[in-house]
Amino acid sequence: PDGDLVCKMSRNIKFLADATMKDAATEEWDLIALPGGMPGAEYLRDSKDLVALLEKQKSAGKLYAACCAAPAVALASNNLIEGSATCYPAPAFRAALPE
Repeated sequence: PDGDLVCKMSRNIKFLADATMKDAATEEWDLIALPGGMPGAEYLRDSKDLVALLEKQKSAGKLYAACCAAPAVALASNNLIEGSATCYPAPAFRAALPE
């Protein structure tokens, strides 16, 4: 969230990103895939750069995807799901998805 390229995942695994979200948001993408896990899905939901990029992807009819908690937390909360979706089967996540 702070522009650092080192991303710490939910199990303390660290990944080195190729670019910051701010830089990635200026590019065109064939597909955007969001990883799952908490609290990462909340960080994705709260990233204005990512949400703007996903909205651009959606309006262009391009692909985007999410797994685990991210469909409910990052996509549904930003009105980025049309039709049906699936997520990790926790009741709170399932309740957040459109019917």
